Amino acid sequence: MGERIVNTFNVGIDLDNVLCDTSKIYCDLFNYYTGENFHESDLTTYDTTKCMPKQYQKLEQDIWNWSILYDYVHPLPDSQHYIEMLSTFPDIKLYVVSQSNSRVMKEKADFIRKSFGCIPEDNIIFMTNKSLLKLNVHVDDNIDQLKNGKYHKLLFTASWNKDYNTSKNGMVRVNNWDECYNEIIRCYNAWKDIQELYT
Repeated sequence: MGERIVNTFNVGIDLDNVLCDTSKIYCDLFNYYTGENFHESDLTTYDTTKCMPKQYQKLEQDIWNWSILYDYVHPLPDSQHYIEMLSTFPDIKLYVVSQSNSRVMKEKADFIRKSFGCIPEDNIIFMTNKSLLKLNVHVDDNIDQLKNGKYHKLLFTASWNKDYNTSKNGMVRVNNWDECYNEIIRCYNAWKDIQELYT
């Protein structure tokens, strides 16, 4: 029998709005400093300069790069439970892949270490073009980060992508971590079946 052609199933997971509630906290901070009443559902495009009031343009961009943002974010419901479950598979490697300004990389990494300690520190990756990664599955809320990747593409539902036609564009929509976990495991089982053909 030959050895398996690939010995790990690599899963990339975005941090903001997939593992934690960054956009909700962003709106809370924006409202605190402006007196406005914006909600996450008001963020109808990924580029917030297109949906937030023009008079606050500098503030609305700056908040994304405030280190304090990551003092207030929380893990999304069930994310810790399912990440812990995925980490128990010996041939699944989990990576947190985040697009980030250098000013908040430390705070993001600290949050990941504190809230998702089962993900090794070496598996925290900051990069702009995630399609360069060699993954089996990638989970993201940003359509543009999934479009050109050569992996199974899971689009995590958010207000700015809810009308996107995933099936027409080679993606699978997941609405919560229960659905996300089940789809990752479905892909993993298919990968295992292919691996067995070459052993």
